[in-house]
Amino acid sequence: MGAKSELRRIAVAAGAAVLLVGALVFGLPLVVRADHTLAEPPTEEEYYISPDAPPESRPRPKPAPGQEWLPAGAHPATTDYAEVERLARGWSSAIGHRVGEVVPLAGTVTPSWFVAEGSDRLTTRAKRYLGFLGFTLDGAHYGLSFTIGRPAVGLPGPEWVCANSLGQCTRSAAASGELTTERWTEANGLHKIVAVTHFRQDGTVVTAYAHNWDPFVQPDQRPDQPPVPVAEPVYQPSVPLTDAQLTALATDPALTF
Repeated sequence: MGAKSELRRIAVAAGAAVLLVGALVFGLPLVVRADHTLAEPPTEEEYYISPDAPPESRPRPKPAPGQEWLPAGAHPATTDYAEVERLARGWSSAIGHRVGEVVPLAGTVTPSWFVAEGSDRLTTRAKRYLGFLGFTLDGAHYGLSFTIGRPAVGLPGPEWVCANSLGQCTRSAAASGELTTERWTEANGLHKIVAVTHFRQDGTVVTAYAHNWDPFVQPDQRPDQPPVPVAEPVYQPSVPLTDAQLTALATDPALTF
């Protein structure tokens, strides 16, 4: 296998892994094949409501008029593929750097890889892009996932988010928009998530999710191996980041279009 083919295999596997995190966070029905590619990627409709969604994901209606995040003066961002790749590299670099600042005791920070929502790779027309980053703290493994939404494309606003949250949700003002902070536990009673979403005045919507586990840590896994979901995840008692730390990540100005 050539170097380019190997890099592509790792990229596709990483893309499938990030989408699996998306399924865990959003309740999207995903099937990951043995070769780490995706069968029947979810559509935008399935983000809101799907009869096949797992039980921890209750049906969520689409935002009603006035519940979308469409601040005055916001304009959609148009990007070609080269620009999307450049943005994704920048997001990954910024997140890795910012985690080191916000969580100074974090160790073994694994690189983040971004894919388009509803795909296992980058595309030019996605409304949202998903990324995941794993790290250790005091020897325990944790995960951070991110969504970065294009401005002015009708993504749900803070009212919709809190009205349809899977757990507790609070709203607060931010210097350049609004914030929501959610916390919930999945149906298995073990997977805990805290999420901070920054609704920005330019229309961009960025969410940082903290998880009490890293779903891609394998025993004796080499650094050059692609991420593969673990068969028996190890959950920690709590999410290690504070709301303030997650807010610092979600409001990072580098996570933008």
